[in-house]
Amino acid sequence: MRVKDIMSRTVKTCKLDDSIEKVAKEMVKNKVSMLVVVSDDGITVLGVITKSDIAIRVVGEGKNCKETKVRDVFTAPIRTIYENSSVELLADKLHSRNLRNRIVLNEKDEMVGVCGTTDLLRMVAEGKYK
Repeated sequence: MRVKDIMSRTVKTCKLDDSIEKVAKEMVKNKVSMLVVVSDDGITVLGVITKSDIAIRVVGEGKNCKETKVRDVFTAPIRTIYENSSVELLADKLHSRNLRNRIVLNEKDEMVGVCGTTDLLRMVAEGKYK
């Protein structure tokens, strides 16, 4: 089975100048734990912002969520995997780096989705892994 078979094709994004308050509300609204940080034109992937980034680098450091910007706390560089990679490789990469998600790229190095532990667990729960 390939990453493209289980990945989420809908990717929620944010910009560097978005407030952490806005990003957190977007995460809650969409029931996601990560947003992909993109350039102002929405094309270039710059990094990711996760709920852990917010918990540790904003809340943990006593920063104001309304005033703190994504640019101040996001994670870069991004970790990627190709859509034709095996789910076993994905699981190994997530486990070895203690990560929850990877940005999925096509053969042209364009972002086509996100895949992570939730997608792997759903695959197993639905009996799709053989």
